[in-house]
Amino acid sequence: MRRNRGEYMKNLKKLTILHSNDMHGDFLAEQIDERLVGGVSLLSGYVNKVRREEKNVIYAIAGDMFRGSVIDSEYKGTSTIGIMNLMGPDVATIGNHEVDYGLAHLLFLEKCADFPIINANLHIKSNGRRMFHAILDRSGKTSHNTPVFPGSVPDRFSFLPPSAPEVCFFQP
Repeated sequence: MRRNRGEYMKNLKKLTILHSNDMHGDFLAEQIDERLVGGVSLLSGYVNKVRREEKNVIYAIAGDMFRGSVIDSEYKGTSTIGIMNLMGPDVATIGNHEVDYGLAHLLFLEKCADFPIINANLHIKSNGRRMFHAILDRSGKTSHNTPVFPGSVPDRFSFLPPSAPEVCFFQP
């Protein structure tokens, strides 16, 4: 029995995906031409507004939360995770700067996060195993199947972080 388009369309749901990336621990708005631009307070307000107005919203952080501001560098990302916890993302993924403070510290920061951290292409070099989970189910569960946010690393060993030599970014 073949279904018509209308049968499929009635089961569709609108999904709104919001994302931020490359914040680098810099969370203050800047005044440009008499307007405030950027900053966590404006971003948080927008995300909360969309969450109030829409039913199915995912707010994702697409990597590089850390390394860039004096505060983030001083506290090695713990201040950033605290702010991100207040923002309440549904999920975050790993960027190259997430390993700037070393692998052990990244694992510590992951335990401090109130949100899941997923990953498509950060692997342990000695055994090839993927770090973190690769999928976010809307219920908050994670698994090691196909990645939600595939990496964009162009070839197999294109990035080996000097601060965490035990890991590498593979093509997902």
